[in-house]
Amino acid sequence: MKRWVVGLAALSLVCILSTTSNASHCGTPAIVGGCGGVHCFTAYQHVQRTVCEYVPVTVMQDVTYVECVPVTRKDKRTETYYETVMENVPMTRMVYKCVQEKQKYRVCVLKPVTETIEQVYQVCVPTTTKEKVTYQVCVPTYRKEKVTYQVCTPTVRHEERVGYSTVIECVPVVKTACVTGYQTVTGYCGCAPVCQTVPVTHCYQYTENQAIAKQVAHKYMVCVVENKIENRIEEVTVVENKLVTKTEEVLVHGTKLEIRKEKVNVTTCKEVIEEHEAIVNVLRCVEEKYVAQVCKLVEKTRVVPVEWVEYQTKTVVKKVPVTTYQLQTRVVTECVPYTVCTPVISGCGVAASPTPCCY
Repeated sequence: MKRWVVGLAALSLVCILSTTSNASHCGTPAIVGGCGGVHCFTAYQHVQRTVCEYVPVTVMQDVTYVECVPVTRKDKRTETYYETVMENVPMTRMVYKCVQEKQKYRVCVLKPVTETIEQVYQVCVPTTTKEKVTYQVCVPTYRKEKVTYQVCTPTVRHEERVGYSTVIECVPVVKTACVTGYQTVTGYCGCAPVCQTVPVTHCYQYTENQAIAKQVAHKYMVCVVENKIENRIEEVTVVENKLVTKTEEVLVHGTKLEIRKEKVNVTTCKEVIEEHEAIVNVLRCVEEKYVAQVCKLVEKTRVVPVEWVEYQTKTVVKKVPVTTYQLQTRVVTECVPYTVCTPVISGCGVAASPTPCCY
């Protein structure tokens, strides 16, 4: 049994090696089997196949087409035109004219008419009568009466008061001021005399007046007015009015109405219709002759140079690039995968296989 398995494994390996040597294959293990199983791996081989495709082909071809070419020609032509001419033409028309005529018309006129009419009217006549009139009169009576009233009497007294004021005094103050000056000093540098300017400071005292403010008290007299209320009694005259009834005879003036009659002349206006004659403006239709200017078209001819364009057809042959697509075949090499299974000879492990090598 073991010999048969070994021979089968060797035969499969020989077949694989021969196939891979012809097809240039390479692959990786696909399945890892157990102890005493079958190991499978994927291998690749290059296979050639024929592919059909459309390839653009550009060819220069002769193309014949017809084009229109403009040709300008000059010629003389006779044209007819119309000119406007003004002519005087006699015409008639109906015209309304204002004519003065005498016409009669009736007018209503107001005329004054005087008539004597008896007129009745009322008159106010003044009358005087005596009547007794009773009236009341206010009679004043005088009496004396004592009245008490208060009087405010002012009294003046002198009062001494103290006031304060600010006084400015000038006080002498002694101050010291230092003044710096320059003095020329002669010295010797070796055997030669040298002049130098040396600053010298002198302090002087001077007196300055300084203003100092101080409060000074002073006394002054003030007049103070005080009001005193005093009661006074005075006798005054009081007037009282009393009503007294009196009767007196007076004259009363009045009026009364009286009816009187009198003949008077009254002028009234009455309407009277009269005929009057007046000159009136009337419109009359009259035929009138006049000369009017009329526009008339006169036909005339003239020779005019004319340019006109004529299109001529022309056959042109040109070479034009034409692109067509042709069906062509070509051989393509592709890497195709396939699966190889080999039995495990002995032991447990992973079946080794070549590394993929499709490039």
